[in-house]
Amino acid sequence: MIKKAQINKKEEKEKLNGKGGSSTMMDFLNLPEDKLEYISAFLSLTPFVLGPIFTFWWLIRLSRKEQVRFDSSPYASLVEEANRASGTAQENQQKKDEKYQ
Repeated sequence: MIKKAQINKKEEKEKLNGKGGSSTMMDFLNLPEDKLEYISAFLSLTPFVLGPIFTFWWLIRLSRKEQVRFDSSPYASLVEEANRASGTAQENQQKKDEKYQ
């Protein structure tokens, strides 16, 4: 019932302003006249903006903690040795990549 009353008021205002029905260029915007309607839009948008920001921050923080924990573990030296051993293979691959560029 409220929606019909709002639509009727909008149509009356358009008739008074000389605008007819739906022939205006900007009908697709549908901006509310009552600016309080923006509050609900803002409240529903906020979690979808803050959620990814918080998640990204949390993942970076977690990754840093895991890196510190891994560096202090005995496996770090084994991985470092493996990286040194495969360093020649990586250098050869880089030379091939440079050759084709």
